[in-house]
Amino acid sequence: MIYNKKTKILIDSGVAVKHIKPYVAQDSVNAIFISHEHSDHCSTAGAMARYLCCPIYASKTVFENKAKDLDGCNLIKVKSGNTFEIKTLRVTTFSTKHDAKMSFGFFIEDMESDSKLCLITDTGTISPLIESFARRANTLMIETDYDDQMLTDYAEYDEWLKDRIRSDFGHLSNKQTMMFLQSLDLKNYRHIVFSHLSPRTNSPTQLTKVASDHLDKTTMDKVKIAPLSVALDLKPIV
Repeated sequence: MIYNKKTKILIDSGVAVKHIKPYVAQDSVNAIFISHEHSDHCSTAGAMARYLCCPIYASKTVFENKAKDLDGCNLIKVKSGNTFEIKTLRVTTFSTKHDAKMSFGFFIEDMESDSKLCLITDTGTISPLIESFARRANTLMIETDYDDQMLTDYAEYDEWLKDRIRSDFGHLSNKQTMMFLQSLDLKNYRHIVFSHLSPRTNSPTQLTKVASDHLDKTTMDKVKIAPLSVALDLKPIV
């Protein structure tokens, strides 16, 4: 959930409605944005939109794949590069590098302050486009899906799946994300949030160790790790 005093938007919907009820009133969300069609990001979008009484912004692929689940919802088609003004938040989509037909990151601006959030999830590499939006932000939320050694050692994954995750259209590892951060002027960021940690091939403990090896103390003081099942307390829209 990204919000300020006047506007709330939900990014992706892969959990049951009952899990969001403790955090948000039924009619208080203004829009749901879906990053791509994989089930962990959109499986409950229809139920969530009906509960929250708000429109869904997503790609044509999401709408086609989830047509039955989205019955009765207000659907707004999204392409990379689109900008939408949702009350006091401006949301711009940009393409990510993932094995989906169409996948987005989001650049979200508070139109009543200087807050700018870049949300990067589900991408196997950082393209120049992704980097350009990251550099414009003052809060960065970026995936750290797996730890290289933990993925190598995880016996429950076949090699083809490990190769998919490591590929340029898979996910970012802890080390890839740290190397990208080292290329940025990190003093410009208020918060750096690590997200999308795999519970099988990553952990907050391992991520913190890798981050501490690559980032200085001033930057580490800005770092937060998005928890798997509870809210992360940042300032509104940060």
